Amino acid sequence: ILLILCIGLIFYGINLSSSSMVLPTVLLISKLSVNWQKVPIDFIKKVAVVLKAVSFNKKMMLLTYSVILQLSELITTYIIFKALRINISFIMILIFIPIVVLISNIPVTISGLGTREAAIAFFFASYSLQEKLLSAGILISFVEYVLPVTIGLFILMPFIERIYK
Repeated sequence: ILLILCIGLIFYGINLSSSSMVLPTVLLISKLSVNWQKVPIDFIKKVAVVLKAVSFNKKMMLLTYSVILQLSELITTYIIFKALRINISFIMILIFIPIVVLISNIPVTISGLGTREAAIAFFFASYSLQEKLLSAGILISFVEYVLPVTIGLFILMPFIERIYK
């Protein structure tokens, strides 16, 4: 639901003063991941105004990048499952991994570590042993989250050093 609302906000803009259900729905769904008491409503209105001013081509480019990013996570998961000799069809990954991502975004642990692995072990329990599924979950967490952060820190080090000189 949040994805559909965000796509609508990006492409069509939302007049937040006249839509009585959009803002409460977004706030209710997003309450799981953001402390909205710290984010003023004016900020949300400003984001809507800015997104309305962005050209359609740039919105399509952003949507394309988003789809590529999400597909890369699905493909990475599929490759990791195949590398561990866990035979799961790509269709099952398309069904369960978005649910796993949603569960891992619940702010219970740091970056969803632990909840992601438990969700993978739960949803794919009929396809392999729990040990293999736990290993797959740890590898997915490493490849999708830990490795990019580590590489990003090394790339950012020269810029950080320049700031503090």
